[in-house]
Amino acid sequence: MVEDEDEDDPGFTHCPCCDFPYPQPEHFYHLCIDNIDLGELGPGLPLMFEFIKYCGFMLAVLTLFYFVPAISMIGLSFEDITVAGKQNNLSLFSFGALVTQAKTEDEILEEKLAKYQEEK
Repeated sequence: MVEDEDEDDPGFTHCPCCDFPYPQPEHFYHLCIDNIDLGELGPGLPLMFEFIKYCGFMLAVLTLFYFVPAISMIGLSFEDITVAGKQNNLSLFSFGALVTQAKTEDEILEEKLAKYQEEK
């Protein structure tokens, strides 16, 4: 049985229940370590970190090539389209809803002209 040791004692280096040594600072890996150095943990861990790195790169590329033009298209169409005669700022975040529910200025003017002619 392991004898009771004080935690403040500098000789307290082993776990009292299982008698395994406590990890020292040299046993830990640094945060910015190269993936090749993690090979001793198995082949899957460095591959997983490479996969995560490439997924982040692909996300950045897709953001540049898809979302930036989509935002500019939404901004340009929002200037030309009004929703039911008033502007709805929430529709900026849904381009499909904006286009399907929206009327152009010409359609709105035609409706106003038709109403005006009916009143006459």
